[in-house]
Amino acid sequence: MDSNNPEIQQPYIVIKASKLNERQGFLTPILKITEDGYEPIIHDEYPSDILVSKDYPSIDEAYGYNELFILESHEFDIEKSHEKGKKCYWAETKNISHQIPNTLIPILDIELPPKETGNLPLGVIPPKGVYFINNDTFLYGPLISPPNQNEDGFYIIEPYTHPNFSFGQGNIGKFKVSEILNCIVTLYINYKEEKSIYLTLKK
Repeated sequence: MDSNNPEIQQPYIVIKASKLNERQGFLTPILKITEDGYEPIIHDEYPSDILVSKDYPSIDEAYGYNELFILESHEFDIEKSHEKGKKCYWAETKNISHQIPNTLIPILDIELPPKETGNLPLGVIPPKGVYFINNDTFLYGPLISPPNQNEDGFYIIEPYTHPNFSFGQGNIGKFKVSEILNCIVTLYINYKEEKSIYLTLKK
């Protein structure tokens, strides 16, 4: 780290943004991690993405498209901010880590598929890993989908089994959205609103 640049030691939830060259690339900050949970990013504080100064290909390989991960700390770049007339930041790969499994679980805003088939609507690609379905009134889950489509071209849903959060084989939970609003976090990824449930399923 450059001792002349102030270090921001607060952890952030980030995603990959774009590759700059063979060594460098950018991260988009999504949320601040605080003692009380999460806080949205203020655009005026981060008008541009965070530059990863070297070894960006290792990030590109480790994390998927729009996959959330943690940036433990980064630096405010005084010289570059003065030069560009807006706040600029940079980070190192050593300060990047995976999220704790099963936190910020994605939510799909769709109708619950028919029980007979479990088919998601045609064209809907489920998240990788655990997720919930929200039909505005109720939240259903936890769910998981096999990585490949079935013979008819649909992705299907299956109950996610976890020793600390299971409703019996073949069953899923049903939660009234109005009663768990404090557990739902709204994210903006690539200018698109997405929702996640702030929930931890401990090992």
